[in-house]
Amino acid sequence: MKRCIALMLLSFVLICAYAQVGQKVKGRVIDGDTKEALIGVTILLEGSQSVGTITDLDGTFEMSVPDAGAKLQASFIGYKTVHVVARPDLTIEMFPETELLDEVVVVGYGTMKKSDLTGSVSSIKGSDLSSIVTPNIQSSMAGRAAGVQVNSSGAVDGDVKVRIRGIGTINNSDPLYVVDGFPVSDISYLASTDIASMEILKDASATAIYGSRGANGVILITTKKGANQPTKVNVNIYGGFSQISKTLDVLDASTYAKARIEAYQGMTIDPNGHSCKYP
Repeated sequence: MKRCIALMLLSFVLICAYAQVGQKVKGRVIDGDTKEALIGVTILLEGSQSVGTITDLDGTFEMSVPDAGAKLQASFIGYKTVHVVARPDLTIEMFPETELLDEVVVVGYGTMKKSDLTGSVSSIKGSDLSSIVTPNIQSSMAGRAAGVQVNSSGAVDGDVKVRIRGIGTINNSDPLYVVDGFPVSDISYLASTDIASMEILKDASATAIYGSRGANGVILITTKKGANQPTKVNVNIYGGFSQISKTLDVLDASTYAKARIEAYQGMTIDPNGHSCKYP
């Protein structure tokens, strides 16, 4: 009888001790893209701010949870927070948290969120510039940003003038173009398919960064860059037909020369010798 009671007490103590220790969880945290270990990732028990651990140099961790159905939260700077169910052998993949290009504006030599800007800025996506066929990039900007006027001479290869909020009084009225951080005066060498984004600084705050050159506005252009992906080749081909819709009935070369000769034969010189007239 005493032995039975002792065994019952011992079993009760073991059960209580196991309940206090809970279930041990071992795992590893890796980057979802590169599959490399992440060091210093915070692993917390959901609903608790004190029960947790961090990953070591190999990206591994070990901690105790109350039960098998507990949920863990993995967080790391620059990565999306991950919520997983605890289990003995756990592998957590974390992916970088990237901001959309529309939410970030290149300003001077850095970047900031568009909501933090105090000046007037318009953004144009590269896909919008290449959606229509135009002879140059300036023509693609027409009608895509408020306060930006694009004036063409009318010729196919004629100059295109960009005016931001009217005509300025410092130097000429052309805006300053900044391509990937380098100020340039001409962007005719760029193709619309090579542009990732375009930001237009339209008010006087642009002069605080670029000086008097930014008085007529600044157009910031970010070109596309290579990525760690398989090689891909894109070919864009545009073709068209043109013909004269209406022609004028004019003289050919020989008839025109004969008419000019006859006209000169019929002219006389006035007494002063300064002009010609027909008799």
